[in-house]
Amino acid sequence: MLKTNALKIRCKKYHRIAFESVYWQQENFQKEGNVSGRIK
Repeated sequence: MLKTNALKIRCKKYHRIAFESVYWQQENFQKEGNVSGRIK
């Protein structure tokens, strides 16, 4: 029981980190797109 609980927490943390990194990458990509759009 304790092992599965720890695994769940670890998975949640990892999932959240992965989600945040993807979201951050999208934000960054949009900002870069806007900048390149202005240059054009």
